[in-house]
Amino acid sequence: MLHSYMRTLHMNHRMRLVSMLMLLLLMLMLVLQWQMLHSQMLMVLLLLLTLHTIQVMLHSYTLTQHSHMQTH
Repeated sequence: MLHSYMRTLHMNHRMRLVSMLMLLLLMLMLVLQWQMLHSQMLMVLLLLLTLHTIQVMLHSYTLTQHSHMQTH
C-alpha cells in the first residue's frame, strides 16, 4: 500500500518537473519573441520565475529525501 503510494508520488513529482520545464521553455520563447518590446521587464519576470522554479524544485527534492529517510 505504502509502496504504491510512494511510486505514484514519485510519478507526480516527475510530471511536475516536466511541466515546469515546459513552462520555462514557453517563457523563453515569449522572451525571444518580445525581445524588442519591454525586454527588461520580461527578463525580470523570467528571472523571478526561474528562481521560484528552482526554489520549488529544491523544496520538493528535500521532501522526497526526507520521505526516503523515513521509509528506510
